[in-house]
Amino acid sequence: MKLTVSPREGETTLSVVSRLARRNGASFVQDFCADMGVSWRDAANGEAGEIHRLADLAGLDVDGLAAHSVVRVAHPGYRVNKQYLTSKTLVRRELRVCPRCLCEDDRQGGALARHGRLEWLVATYRTCHIHQVPMLTLPDADYPRCRHDFSQRVRDHWRCISRAERELVPSSGLGDLETDIASRIRGLGGHDHARFLDLDLMCRLSEDLGVVLRFGASTYPSKLNRTELARAAEAGFQAIAGGPDALTVAFGEMKVASSSPTPGF
Repeated sequence: MKLTVSPREGETTLSVVSRLARRNGASFVQDFCADMGVSWRDAANGEAGEIHRLADLAGLDVDGLAAHSVVRVAHPGYRVNKQYLTSKTLVRRELRVCPRCLCEDDRQGGALARHGRLEWLVATYRTCHIHQVPMLTLPDADYPRCRHDFSQRVRDHWRCISRAERELVPSSGLGDLETDIASRIRGLGGHDHARFLDLDLMCRLSEDLGVVLRFGASTYPSKLNRTELARAAEAGFQAIAGGPDALTVAFGEMKVASSSPTPGF
């Protein structure tokens, strides 16, 4: 294949394939894959044979593509770059982006430089750890656009993304949790006191613990807005990152806050 692309640092495999399709003039990534003799559905699910085939066609590193693929391991589990996630912590039906990251991509390299980051796949990643602005959820893809066709979906909603970049306001006091998520899923390791938890458990524990610490034991997470959940998860992560003593104190606060005669987590 003469027209190819170079994967960016931390880029998802589906973003690479979507950019590759656009580089070759395809309007829909599934049509491009079909023309290349590749099953887009299997590639989107991280099937090893299709990832190898795409790597060979585009002259790309197969190990890198495989590592940055979303691979189903056992219901409801997935593996992304050796990190375990579940359907509760992995975002697959929505496309969330940081408008400032994408606009910086565009200014540096044009439309083909816009790419999806691994950390954007994690549900608890609600604030860009670089720009401290909220993640933007794009409108649902309209048929025949596939929801995983990153490059074209960003193109479809570029005006919305550009407007959000100008209007979004950075949030203070957030970002440590998201920095840890990004570091882990990019294979760079996590916070020393959080490494004993897999990524899925760390995300869920941070949020569940933080909701109780910030809003009380009777609060349902589903009743909180995105900003409140982000601040709750950050508070929970700070308790985890503080080490065993801080975590013991946090659990003690939860016990005191509980109205149950036999309080527990």
